[in-house]
Amino acid sequence: MGDGGPEVTKEIKVLAKGPNKIARTYKGCFINGYTFHIKTRDENKKTQNYGVNYYGKINDIIEINYSEKFKVMLFKCDWANTTGTGVKQDQFGYTLVNFSRLIHTGDKLEDDPFIFSSQVEPVYYIQDPKNTNWNFVVRMRPRDVYDSIISRGK
Repeated sequence: MGDGGPEVTKEIKVLAKGPNKIARTYKGCFINGYTFHIKTRDENKKTQNYGVNYYGKINDIIEINYSEKFKVMLFKCDWANTTGTGVKQDQFGYTLVNFSRLIHTGDKLEDDPFIFSSQVEPVYYIQDPKNTNWNFVVRMRPRDVYDSIISRGK
């Protein structure tokens, strides 16, 4: 800048302009070696790729672009209520969640249903045969180690 103050980098200038007005949505992606899909794609299939840690189910995969310099992937999720009666452990130590009791629905400003794709790891949910409102949480391990987009649009 020449005035002895801190220099503003190109990256800061790009971020200061804000993201593009149009975001892209996807039905799936590969992030950190994991495959993720939106819930409506996998809901009735034997293989689930829409569950994420912190007890969520992916509804939308959104890419926000900052002047083609930075791209941020967000997952919009249904989140089980972890502060109340939506999470419990059974007598064997397994975690169960209840998705009929949601939190962060987006109804209120402070209810943010989004999470950065870089923050998640996949889980899948197995319905409890005795109490069908509850699902066992099972963590998954990565198979491949690359990031990619599966398909654009809905």
